[in-house]
Amino acid sequence: MRGGAPTSRYPFGSPRPVLYGEYPYYRALPRRWSGNLRALAESGIDVVTCYVPWRFHEIAPREYDFTGATNPQRDIVGLLRLVQEAGLRAVVKPGPFIHGEVQLGGLPDRVSPSLSRQDAGVLDVRGAPATSQGMILPTLYDPEYRAEVRDWLSAVDWYVLAPALAPRGPVVGVQLGNEGIYSDANQPATAHDFSPWAIHAFTDHLRTADKDLADVAANRQPDTWPPELRAAWAGWSGHVLCDHYRSLAADLSPAVRGIAMVNIPLPLLDGPPGAAQTWLLRTARLANTGMT
Repeated sequence: MRGGAPTSRYPFGSPRPVLYGEYPYYRALPRRWSGNLRALAESGIDVVTCYVPWRFHEIAPREYDFTGATNPQRDIVGLLRLVQEAGLRAVVKPGPFIHGEVQLGGLPDRVSPSLSRQDAGVLDVRGAPATSQGMILPTLYDPEYRAEVRDWLSAVDWYVLAPALAPRGPVVGVQLGNEGIYSDANQPATAHDFSPWAIHAFTDHLRTADKDLADVAANRQPDTWPPELRAAWAGWSGHVLCDHYRSLAADLSPAVRGIAMVNIPLPLLDGPPGAAQTWLLRTARLANTGMT
């Protein structure tokens, strides 16, 4: 009871656990959307979730179609109207990287460092680039890529999310990223972003507490770092993930930011030694982001 009124332990005041159902509208014919959504509602689904692939809605650099002007399947604005008509709620997932078995995780090819600036890619501890379908993934530390992400999320916010927020519309949540920035929150510390930008941010952080250790980080290859430096890096990775999520949320308007969410992958219990501890170090601080 709160203020004399009954409350529920479940979201949205539901008397039972809330059931979510994924609906990849970009793989379904628009003429079937309404029937599909009604069928989901009749089966007991409460909330429809859907990824929003950046590469699918971008029709030219920084130009987007959310209303089906160029292709009816891009009409996510219309989809959300149908969601509401079916009596469902919606959690929208604009990434920027969504995975979702979509080419380059939904990113446009043009933002991949494979096509231009290979120094702007995510690197592992040995300097090998992180890839998706053979294309290099860009680091969020790169200011040029960060500006592209900001434009994308701001456009989704303005044209799709803000007009459809509950209670006026069906949108009750906005998921940022996907199981980390690149579905990587449960990966070992050696797979985290070791790009020059990331190393620079790490050494700046270290200098406030241990200048000597910071100098080692700046002047040695990461795969030759001593144990105490590797441990510091593993702990730092949690700060990085929180900072990246906060940065993505800052691209949203205040009302939309208020319903921002993160999803956390399970740890790799059958992974290399220390995988579960690395997962905990990387994800535990997400509770401090203010997102659900």
